[in-house]
Amino acid sequence: ASSSITTLSIADQRRYVNHFMLRLIMSPYPTAVFVTFALSGISWGRPDPAHVFLIAIAVWGILSRDLLLEQAVSITGVSRALGLFLVFYLLSLAFTGWTEGQHLLFTANLLANVLMACFLASYVTGGDRLALVERAYVTGALVLSAAAVLSSVGVLQAQPFRPTLDGRAMPLTGDPNVFASFLVPAFLFTVEGYAQSAAGHERARFVTATLIAVGLRLAASRGAWVNLAVAGTILLAARPSARAAKILLGSLLVAFLVVHTLFLLRGNELPGRFVQGSVPAFRVQLYQYDHDRFRTMARALPFILRHPFGTGPGDAIRVTGHGTHNLLLQVATENGVGALAALLVAIGAIIRACLVCWRRGVIGAAPSAAAIVAALAGLLVNGMFIDILYWRILWMLLGLGWAVGVLHS
Repeated sequence: ASSSITTLSIADQRRYVNHFMLRLIMSPYPTAVFVTFALSGISWGRPDPAHVFLIAIAVWGILSRDLLLEQAVSITGVSRALGLFLVFYLLSLAFTGWTEGQHLLFTANLLANVLMACFLASYVTGGDRLALVERAYVTGALVLSAAAVLSSVGVLQAQPFRPTLDGRAMPLTGDPNVFASFLVPAFLFTVEGYAQSAAGHERARFVTATLIAVGLRLAASRGAWVNLAVAGTILLAARPSARAAKILLGSLLVAFLVVHTLFLLRGNELPGRFVQGSVPAFRVQLYQYDHDRFRTMARALPFILRHPFGTGPGDAIRVTGHGTHNLLLQVATENGVGALAALLVAIGAIIRACLVCWRRGVIGAAPSAAAIVAALAGLLVNGMFIDILYWRILWMLLGLGWAVGVLHS
């Protein structure tokens, strides 16, 4: 190359060098994206590893002109609504009641999550890239599920992997509800991939779905079970398939049998059993903190009427004493009614874009628009009983749905 390039003109030499440098820069980029989203389930430590990697690949993509920012912004219903939400969100900082600066940490977390959604909408320019992000996400969920199994049987005893006092798994997340909700979309994407995969890949998909289902059982999150029930029903209704139903129900059944047999042989209490020796009821009964949760929801409503612009990011815990445990009340309490309206418009625009794409069958690669809508709907139902505004999985699903809208446009 060095001998032949000297025969080119100066302009051609510059184009050659620029093309070579671009290829050199871009060759490891998909790997960096894969690693970033494989780490997306980890929320241990500050700053989170996924956020650090995300900022790096976002800057990398902008410098290499690999991100289609114009196309993402062209979905005006989403971009304008999210922009308006951020305006109201930042405006609520002026009303914050916190004096120790914690609201700035919440703001940084939210901005990083919005950046993740914008990155996905700008990065996914084809079904192959959508599948790359899906594989990375499922790989991360699979690794965390394996870590949950190892920590539950006593192999992993380091602090970031330890379960709760009642045995609920939460490896590298610090919260079994966050961990379980992160696994649900990965489970759905695996189920859909099984229904579309060739015969040679069915066994691997089934094992993957079963291991993720084991992680769900070990987390013993009631919100995640509601999440899965809603999302699974929507997915099976949107894409009726005997193979999909077989892997969904079959992997759940196998996972439950494995977990219960393992704990029975070890003589340990099942995760989530608050009463020693009780029949495993999967935590379907109401506990005292559930009643406290409902009281704080009722307490937040009159507060929102008195403070329509909110009291600042992360301030709901101080205001209610227990957190709102509801996405709608959380946003309205902390960031105001305007921020809530803008966020709902953005979510509605993303779901609408996915539904249009699904009905027209634009995207053939997994995860499909139907799977993304199902996962997002399940998480939003889950968000009626817990604060999820700062959960990374919410913004990942919004970003994937936004990306589907960009592909369709």
